[in-house]
Amino acid sequence: MRLTTLIIAPSRESARELAQELRSAGLDPDWQHSTDLDSLNATLAALDIDLILCRTSTPNLDPGTALRAALAHDPPPPVLAVSGTLDAARVHDVIPGGPAGNTLGPEQDGYVCLEDPEDLARAALRAVNESRAREEQRRREKLLKFRHYFMEKAQEAILWVESTGRVFYANQAALGLMGADPGHLPRLNLASLLAAQSAASFPTLWQELAQAGGKTWSERLLTLSGETRDVDISADHLLLEGEECAVVYLRDTTELKRAKTRLEQTLREKQAVFSSMEDGILTVDTDLAVLDHNQALTEVCPMARHIAPGRDLTAPAHKDCPCITALAATLGSREPVRESHVACSAEPHRRLDLTATPLMADEHTFAGAVLLARDVTRLHDLEQRIHGPKGAMGMVGNSPSMLRTFDLLTQVAQLDSLVLLRGESGTGKELAAEALHKASPRASGPLVEVNCSALSENLLESELFGHVKGAFSGAIQDREGRIHAAQSGTLLLDEIGDLSPTVQLKLLRFMESK
Repeated sequence: MRLTTLIIAPSRESARELAQELRSAGLDPDWQHSTDLDSLNATLAALDIDLILCRTSTPNLDPGTALRAALAHDPPPPVLAVSGTLDAARVHDVIPGGPAGNTLGPEQDGYVCLEDPEDLARAALRAVNESRAREEQRRREKLLKFRHYFMEKAQEAILWVESTGRVFYANQAALGLMGADPGHLPRLNLASLLAAQSAASFPTLWQELAQAGGKTWSERLLTLSGETRDVDISADHLLLEGEECAVVYLRDTTELKRAKTRLEQTLREKQAVFSSMEDGILTVDTDLAVLDHNQALTEVCPMARHIAPGRDLTAPAHKDCPCITALAATLGSREPVRESHVACSAEPHRRLDLTATPLMADEHTFAGAVLLARDVTRLHDLEQRIHGPKGAMGMVGNSPSMLRTFDLLTQVAQLDSLVLLRGESGTGKELAAEALHKASPRASGPLVEVNCSALSENLLESELFGHVKGAFSGAIQDREGRIHAAQSGTLLLDEIGDLSPTVQLKLLRFMESK
């Protein structure tokens, strides 16, 4: 047996002799030599010493001092005082208390006679073995205290159960879960605590546990107050001092399942709202990968028919899609982006109103973007008919005759020519004249209107061509005519058929000159 041994002796030669005595008795000492307290402490700090042999003849270090130094270390090695001359009465002077406590030795009051190597070896073995046994016992007791502490402080409920189902240990978490206190422990049985078990069915459960070595399942626990709790159970089958038992871990999942049920209900309600909206909705993460979209999006945007959750929308095939462009802009700026009457890249006749907004996982966490797409094609077409290229300013109509009128007005407006507008009173000739003016290259000039039926012949001629001061009674100053005022613009002569022949002739000459 190999022992790391520290020998305290007056000289190294004396220590070697003592080591040789151990070796001759069948031991294998790996020994170190010490002569004083400093070297003893240094050796104890550097090495794991199994045994200290101290010759009582060492002048600078007696066995009592060596014992006190050994006890200061953890674990303390046993100390044997070796002498061949001192009598038994001297033992109590060298080591107070004799062989009691941590001072070990043979029957001779803790001393080993140097002349008997076998006594020395037996004493050394007994000292080392008893020291190791005490240290092992101390380690086990410490481990048990730690295990008990951690089991008591554990958040998880822990039960120790016999094969009959009787609970012989329950930590504080388990007692709280069952609504019990330590006084209930002798009457607790796992078979009566589990809703799906009974005294008759528990042996089958135990047999399954024993055969598999462990088992995990979900169960409903009946507390002592009559309340039912949902629990996840994990049990391990063990042999404790030759008898079957199991350690059972219980995790209360009641609130978790309730929260899960509430969450599932909320998700169903949100999904119902999500699915019932007529507007298309598309959500993406920060990498422009699809998170989800509703069914309406496939009707609003043809591109959506080919996407699914996880689809990467950064591919070149999507670069011209206005929906993806709006989402990318929001991801880049983290600000809302709104676009109206955007042409769909897949179906250019389709018009969309797009709103892309940031998707926030919580108040401070940016998680992606949400797109709301609304099909406004019909609205766009109606607006185009009213205000677009086939309409005229201030005029509304979509009958075939009105559409032909709009087309004709658009064409005529581009000509530098005289235009005759004919129609019954109240049919919108003035509106047509305004439309011609506004759609023509002369739109920046004035639109001058003259109601020919409202003025006398003399006044009408003066209104059209102007006059100089004194040309007739009341002409107190020069006045510019309406024709000159309409220069670079448009002159509208309303009710021109009411002009006198004389004025018509003058007006015709003017028109021919233009």
